[in-house]
Amino acid sequence: MSDNSFGYELESVANNYIKYRPTYPAKLYDMILAYLNNGSETDDRRGVAVDVGCGSGQCTRELSKHFKSVIGIDNSAAQLTEAKQFCAGLDNVEFKLLAAENLSSAFEEGSVDLITAGMAVHWFDMKAFYSASLRVLKSRGALAVFGYLIPTLYNKEANDIFHHQIFRGIFERYYPSGVYRLFDEYKEEFSVMKLYFDDTVRDDSFKIEYNFSVNEIFGLLRSAPQYCYYKEDHPEHPDDVDIALEKLTEIYKPNSRDEKVARGWTPIFLLLGRKPSSDSQIGRQEAKMIEPRLL
Repeated sequence: MSDNSFGYELESVANNYIKYRPTYPAKLYDMILAYLNNGSETDDRRGVAVDVGCGSGQCTRELSKHFKSVIGIDNSAAQLTEAKQFCAGLDNVEFKLLAAENLSSAFEEGSVDLITAGMAVHWFDMKAFYSASLRVLKSRGALAVFGYLIPTLYNKEANDIFHHQIFRGIFERYYPSGVYRLFDEYKEEFSVMKLYFDDTVRDDSFKIEYNFSVNEIFGLLRSAPQYCYYKEDHPEHPDDVDIALEKLTEIYKPNSRDEKVARGWTPIFLLLGRKPSSDSQIGRQEAKMIEPRLL
């Protein structure tokens, strides 16, 4: 994340992100909370949660049901504007404009029970983020990292257009390098996590099921910064994206653009790690690893 919002600062992207990006299944949060409970020496693990790269606040809002205090952080002011509106009225939620790698500048050492990063860690300086997380987590506190891929539509002809022609074709030239870490399903993130955290777990059993309308497909595209970049470079109408979207409409033949006609799915990958206790072997190693980076 550093000092770059990777296009998520664009107002149109932020507006469409909150409207059209999917929510995570309740069972995903259940697993994260169960993991946090299993590592605790006491039952008091519902104090402070920090949602890093919170975007428009979907995960932040869900965490507010389970913790006394939830802080969402992001380095995009436009995303935080949407998040504040989405979480309006929740007295236990606040937001900070902050880069993920700078966690320790905003939170006291050993003060946080749970850190989450949903669809975000691929934008971070991974090692700096892991080190900062270790600094602010309580002993045996937990980090949960999760993400999902571009949806796969069950209609093969439609999927070839949506997935391959648009997202992995037209948009390809606009992807920053972090996108390919996401496409690799956080394999490197998990390998590095195992060097920093105890009791690491990877779970690929969750998925998101979609039932899109044509308008929702269009909205999902507009929530991607690459759509905006492409449109800036191609002011002519119709352009290749317009033509592809019209082909999708012809395939599904909806009675209206709001009719739910396009079913699909995407896998979710969940990584979990626990801050080592100071007397564990990995804890002694990490005490040496994080000091030079953060002091």
